[in-house]
Amino acid sequence: MDVLGVWIGAFLTLSFLSILFKENPFYRLAEHLYVGLAAGQAIVVGWLNVKNMAITPLAKEGRISMIVPLVLGLLVYS
Repeated sequence: MDVLGVWIGAFLTLSFLSILFKENPFYRLAEHLYVGLAAGQAIVVGWLNVKNMAITPLAKEGRISMIVPLVLGLLVYS
């Protein structure tokens, strides 16, 4: 598995550097993969932070004071 990761990393690095010649399908593929993976990782990390820092203490420990930060945080997204 480590060898596969190295090959994928090398391919993506060369694909990003290929923009120096002109725009091509390999660069566009690498660009789309980068943006998509970054967005997916941000969503998952954000959800886990909300779950671990607000929902779990509210549900399991009964900390009612977590409602205010949870509601204010949800207002940011609306």
